[in-house]
Amino acid sequence: METTIIVTTLVLIFSVVFFIFKKIRKMRLPPDPWDGEEIDIDENDPGICVNCATPIKDKRQHYCPKCGNVTGQFTRYIPFVNIQFNYSIFGTILKKFRK
Repeated sequence: METTIIVTTLVLIFSVVFFIFKKIRKMRLPPDPWDGEEIDIDENDPGICVNCATPIKDKRQHYCPKCGNVTGQFTRYIPFVNIQFNYSIFGTILKKFRK
């Protein structure tokens, strides 16, 4: 009695899983968004500073040479490079007292 219940349960589970996989295989995939067209933005172009609009010359340049603003997208997460970003408040306070 117990073995028939176990066997029927396993057969039922197997058949449900089988039909789910069969249904998934028949599903149509959405069209590819990158269907051979080129990307408009040049990925090698480092861009400009968002604070003062100075062109950035190198992709590895983490801070703007003119205003000192963060230029890289992940600069604030890089250890030892982000010291200027994390502690720039002290420079701002000193500039206000020097005036």
